Order: sequence, then C-alpha cells, then structure tokens
Amino acid sequence: MKNDQFKMTILQDPSIELCQKLSQMQKKVWGLGDHDVLPPWKLYITPRIGGIIIAAFQNNEPIAQAVFTHAQDPNRTQPYLYLDLIGVLQEYQSQGLGEKILWHAMEITKQRNYSSIQWTYDPLEGANANLYIRKLGAKAAKYYPDYYGELTGEKHRGTATDRFFAVLNVEAKPVQQTDADVTIALDHYDAFE
Repeated sequence: MKNDQFKMTILQDPSIELCQKLSQMQKKVWGLGDHDVLPPWKLYITPRIGGIIIAAFQNNEPIAQAVFTHAQDPNRTQPYLYLDLIGVLQEYQSQGLGEKILWHAMEITKQRNYSSIQWTYDPLEGANANLYIRKLGAKAAKYYPDYYGELTGEKHRGTATDRFFAVLNVEAKPVQQTDADVTIALDHYDAFE
C-alpha cells in the first residue's frame, strides 16, 4: 500500500493504549514472539525518562516507529542515543520512512548534544545495511556472533542472532553511491580500538 499521506511525530506523552499498539506492531514487523518485543510499559516510560520515540501514523494508526534510549560509554564523556529498534510495517516499506525517521533523529541528536546514534542490526538484512551504511553513512564498528541468543516467534526460531554494532556520528552526511567493492572481516572488529 503505497501512500505518502502520513504524519511523523515525536511521542512525548504517549498513552498506554498507543504503547500497546506500538508493541503489537513490533510483532508484525519482525515476526517476534511476546517475549522479544519492547513491552508497552517500557515504551510508556521511555520519553518520560529522557528517551525518544518517533512514530509515523496513517489514519491515526502507527505504521513506523523508532525507540531511542539515552546512553553513556564509561570511557567517553559525551553521551549518545542508542536505537533500541526501528521498524516499518511491510506495506509501508521502501517509501523512505525509516530514512526520514533516522535523519529526524540526527537533528535531535545535534540539538541535545549527543555524539552519535548507535545500534545493532542483522548483517543478513540487506535492506537495513543499504539504509544504515550506504544511505546514512553509519559505520559498522563491531561484530557480535549470536548477540541476543535465540529469539521467539516463528520467523526467528533456531536462527543465530549475529549483529553488527553501527555508529552514526553527528557529522554524518548522506553517502554517495559508489561501485567500490567492500570487504568486511567477520570477527570482533572494533573501530574504537
């Protein structure tokens, strides 16, 4: 269902009912079980304790969401935003919603004096890598084999949860597409070492 008529907003005071819808939406986006989604109470308190939730709506129903937590590396002075999750319902994917949400989050990151946005993502999800690395200019800083252990839900049951740890610095600019070959070593590469 391709339709550009949506409203994007920062949720500063979401109701518990909206948080329940967002939690259910996570199951639809990733095929997760009840134990692996952010529960409604976590979504409810996130903006109330300094985190950020950005959501897109169509006809007052959530179609995309991103949840960010304030984070601090003990070896660095400047805090960063940790992206707990970002997801777009399947029928609204490939319309640039995820990219718009993340660029909006980068503006918030700059305004609040965070150093970066950091998160993990599945290296086998090509659309995610395309968005994070090619379009946004994030760097894959670390690799973690089976990071979350076994997830529930039919889609992920029995599948390893390998993850790249990505960093998008505040000075990041959209990356120009290139034809360069890229080689990634699948070990515990750490860009900070």
